[in-house]
Amino acid sequence: MMSLSLEMEPLFYYNNLKKKLLIYGLLLLIPLLGLGQEDMIISHSRFMQKVNPSAFGMNNINKTGVLYNSLGMVNNNRIESQYFFGTISFDNDNFSIGLDVYSLTMDNTGLSSTKPNLSYIFKIQLDNEVYFLPSVSLGFGSSRLDSGKLIFEDQLSLVSGYLQTESQDPLAAQIGNSNYLDLGASFIVHSSNYLFGGSIKHLNQPNISYNKENTEFSLPIRYSVQGGYEFDINP
Repeated sequence: MMSLSLEMEPLFYYNNLKKKLLIYGLLLLIPLLGLGQEDMIISHSRFMQKVNPSAFGMNNINKTGVLYNSLGMVNNNRIESQYFFGTISFDNDNFSIGLDVYSLTMDNTGLSSTKPNLSYIFKIQLDNEVYFLPSVSLGFGSSRLDSGKLIFEDQLSLVSGYLQTESQDPLAAQIGNSNYLDLGASFIVHSSNYLFGGSIKHLNQPNISYNKENTEFSLPIRYSVQGGYEFDINP
């Protein structure tokens, strides 16, 4: 019996080591193979409400937060972005209200963009520890571009090499503000150990062009799926 125990002990450690190497290898491989793009300062894994507003209703927690980032460029130009979020939970009525606002400003083009998003999340208890959180969202996007900081073709002089201060291009007068409504829906099913969910954004495919004539600049419907499972890798 002593000999059998000594033989099984290295095998146990070998299997445990192989399991850990497999898990860590997958965690390293996924970022290398995955392609995606997030906002400048918002990590979707830490602030999941940005991609799935149903996360506002998890655990019935009232919370708020502010993020800020400033990126320096040449000639003292900067790109600044701000993100505010907050949620209020109404436990007795089984719903939550969430609000997040994302703002982006670029000095060199005079671009400023702001989008507040209001979400309603309802809580349904499926089991003792399993909850279903459907939600609907309404956003209002606003974008402004300062045409005075842009350079049009008629401002370029090929003969003298100088840059004209004003443009007579008719497109310059059309560039200004762009406002649009944005609709979305999402859900999350979660317990203390796992969660999975999905979200649909830009349901109404809003037109974000400045003159509202070019339908090619409509935001396409975006689908996303989220999931997670918590387990002890070192029991």
